[in-house]
Amino acid sequence: MIRSRQSTKRPGTILPLTVLSLIVMCGFVALSVDLGLIAAAKTQCQNAADASAMAGARSLDGTPSQNIGSLGSPNTAIDNLVKVATVNKVVAQTLSASNVSYQLGSWHYDRPNQQFTVVLGTPLPGDNYNLAQVTVNYPVSTYFAPAFALLPGNSSFNSSISVTATATAAHRPRDISIILDYSGSMNNESDLWNNEGYLDNGKTNTTSGYRWPQSSNPNLTSNNTETVYPLFGHYANEKNYADYPHYANLLCPAADSASPLFSNAIIGKCNVSQPISGVAAMVNDYLSNNRYSTVTYAFTSQPDSYATNPLGDNYLRAAKNTASKAYAASIGEILGDVGAPVNARDPNWELDGYSGVLANLTGKTDYSSAPFNGYTIGPRYWGKTFFIWPSDPRMALGSTARDQTDVQQFIYDAFKTSARTSPTLNKTYSSLLSTPASVDTVPELKGLYKVSTIPTSQNWPWPADSGSTLSNYLLNKVKVVATDNEYGRMMRLYNRPNADWRKLFFFKSDGVTPCDDNTLLFQNGYPGHRDPPGNYVINYKAILNWLKNTGQNPFPPQLRAGYITYYTQIPDDVPASAYDHTQLNATISDPNQRFWKEYIDWTLGVWRDPNGNVQHAQNPTCSMGPDYMYGAGAGTLNPPPLNEIPEMNYGDNPWRPRHRLWFGAMTMIQFLSDTGMLPGTAHDISMYTMKVGVGAALTDIENNHPNDRVSMLLFSRPQYANDPPNSGTFNQAQYCMSNDYTSMINALWFPPGTSSQDVRPWDTNGVQTPRAHGDWNANTASSYGFMLAYNQFSSSTDLTATSQGTVGGLGRVGASRLVVYETDGMANEDSIPTKGFNNAGVNNSYYYIRPGDTVNGAGYSESALLNVVMAICNKSNGTSYQNLASSPFTFPADPGYPGYATQNRGVTIHCIAFGAIFENSSATQASSVNLLQKISTVGGTIFPSSPSDPTDGYKWCIGDLDTRKTKLKNAFLNILDRSVPVSLIK
Repeated sequence: MIRSRQSTKRPGTILPLTVLSLIVMCGFVALSVDLGLIAAAKTQCQNAADASAMAGARSLDGTPSQNIGSLGSPNTAIDNLVKVATVNKVVAQTLSASNVSYQLGSWHYDRPNQQFTVVLGTPLPGDNYNLAQVTVNYPVSTYFAPAFALLPGNSSFNSSISVTATATAAHRPRDISIILDYSGSMNNESDLWNNEGYLDNGKTNTTSGYRWPQSSNPNLTSNNTETVYPLFGHYANEKNYADYPHYANLLCPAADSASPLFSNAIIGKCNVSQPISGVAAMVNDYLSNNRYSTVTYAFTSQPDSYATNPLGDNYLRAAKNTASKAYAASIGEILGDVGAPVNARDPNWELDGYSGVLANLTGKTDYSSAPFNGYTIGPRYWGKTFFIWPSDPRMALGSTARDQTDVQQFIYDAFKTSARTSPTLNKTYSSLLSTPASVDTVPELKGLYKVSTIPTSQNWPWPADSGSTLSNYLLNKVKVVATDNEYGRMMRLYNRPNADWRKLFFFKSDGVTPCDDNTLLFQNGYPGHRDPPGNYVINYKAILNWLKNTGQNPFPPQLRAGYITYYTQIPDDVPASAYDHTQLNATISDPNQRFWKEYIDWTLGVWRDPNGNVQHAQNPTCSMGPDYMYGAGAGTLNPPPLNEIPEMNYGDNPWRPRHRLWFGAMTMIQFLSDTGMLPGTAHDISMYTMKVGVGAALTDIENNHPNDRVSMLLFSRPQYANDPPNSGTFNQAQYCMSNDYTSMINALWFPPGTSSQDVRPWDTNGVQTPRAHGDWNANTASSYGFMLAYNQFSSSTDLTATSQGTVGGLGRVGASRLVVYETDGMANEDSIPTKGFNNAGVNNSYYYIRPGDTVNGAGYSESALLNVVMAICNKSNGTSYQNLASSPFTFPADPGYPGYATQNRGVTIHCIAFGAIFENSSATQASSVNLLQKISTVGGTIFPSSPSDPTDGYKWCIGDLDTRKTKLKNAFLNILDRSVPVSLIK
């Protein structure tokens, strides 16, 4: 039986599976294509957000507006971030502003938790806007995904997908300590006189010890560039570069084309009384008005003609002031001639002094036709002086035995040299001196003592006679005829002025007897004058009275500058205890009296520093030039003759002053400079140009680095334990870590606490005036400046909660650390905290230099200085960040203190050289460069060996003043802006 087979094939059954498989396969294709598109879009959105956030953050600054701006406001943060975002493309399509959203804020330091956090919106107090967060949102059109929307239940598949990316960028936090050299050497370039050893050592006269420069050496030369100066008296012998110490040389040789030092770069920058290279004259920095009142400048210039023809008294020429003769060096040359002096006593000189040489006084009863003024006023800002040589011998006669003897001698001279032939006048001088009765027989001499036969005669004192009985006697009894020569001489004796400045302004060591002894006031050799109190006592009352009441007063009734009141009146006297010159100035409680006592001492060349040492002319503390030799017999000094009229030997010729003994604006300003009392606003050449450069750097930080914090640290010589008052300054930071740049810039110029009232020079705030320290001690304690920086970087609460406010402890953990150290290079003092170093671990350690902590001075130690620098730059475990062993320099053992470097980021220290030391090759310059190279090595940078270094030569800020100022500004900007401190933090 044959069976038939039925077919089991099912045609078309694969088709649905194929369709389903195709759908799945298309889904995978769609997924891969669209997801790739989305991923690309996401990356492009993120790039746009990153760039936009960076642009926005970088555009923010620290100015009052923060440069926030708005869309359409060019170069502002918001406009810039939107513009940068919208130049980007996402899947070939340019973004628009609608795709961009943003928030500004700050990267805030959370001090309790010691970490940075993002704060969007208005910054917390103390913060700037320094952060931008940008979100870019873009709808991406898909290619295959819409097909899925056709399937049942797949309506959620859209034709586009929104892609979002967010970026947050901020200025990286940076803590900066700017350490500025305010030591005494920073004010030397404006000095009237060059006394700095680093300029050149000069040479020494081994006999007298007097130091003077060779003709080509700048040290111990005038630094005055003003070409109008005294040319009378000993100043007429003005210059001779081959024989320097015997000449006045009141013009800086760098300003004189005849000098071997003409145009020398390291001298010739004195701007005390005239501008130099665009820096104003310091004489215009001082005011006499009250605060907030109309500005009245303190000092006025005198006519240039006073350079050769001074107001008041002029020196006498030889041969009784013959116009063709040279100025006389002694009484002998006045009465005789240069080289042919008269040594015998001259009665006319002893009676009439300068007036008798200047006019014919025959028959004159007073000196109105030839007055002696008692002062000499020089040109421009020289002021006035009582010094004139020889001193006029005249003094009003009193009741002492010496005065009585002098009266008899004068009267004897008057009649002896007359035409009278009275035999009674032939008595010897000694017989006239014997007893009062001996003159009773000479009618013309009666009445000088009380004589029984003369009812109107009287006893001494004379001429302060009650009822003018003696003057009446002289007028009515001695007078013979009105033109009688003897009568005139007698009356001139009665009208005799106080003219001998030696007796007027100085006592002998007893403090009572007027000083007439040249050997007590002067010496033959450096410094040319002697010191009180063993030789003489200063009559401050007389000097102050002379300043105020004799001739023109070169000083205003009060003196102010830079919110410092120097004095509110010129006192009548200073305390009697100050007369012996052994009491420290700080014991004078009245600031007016103290100020004037110190200024008078300085002008006399015997200023007593806070340690009690007397400072003389020809050293950095009295930058007014050494006394010098003038004329024949220079240095000749003799004790006064005994029991006879000559007040001095006619050959006496002491060394002559340059600026010493001139009371006026020039010496006043130099006094303030040398003693460390200049106002912070003074246009002192070095300090002023440095402050301008630093101020520009602070402005740059404010404008470009809103997440920076800066501490401004000044150093000179701190106040050490057991120091007398006012021996040091800047024990604490001038301005702690902050972003208040307006106040910080003000702190470059003004003392703290002067926003509403002035300070006095020795007030607590006055001592903190931002000016160079005085030149009277070792005062470049660089190690102290670095200790202040260490404490600024610390986060220790011990430094933020002192009884005197914050003195550090505001460092931010996680911030990069930068130190900029500006100096003239002459570190010469070490500072040793009594309690040493508080090792409280990473970020919480500090040096014990808080208020109340004592610090001691010591001899300079480079190792001690480098130890502080190493402590700052160490890693948190106390190990060195730099491999110092590979350095060509030798370093001391590391102190092992925890520093502020992290494992991957070191502390950066840049050194900037500024000042005259770096203008001229010398041993001092070489040692300074070596020190800065070592500091830089520890701080991970390079200080070059010369300014010609192509990479780092900018750190030598030298040249003329404009060049130096520009270089300093650019050096700071180069360092601060070396990298743009903006980064993405999310």
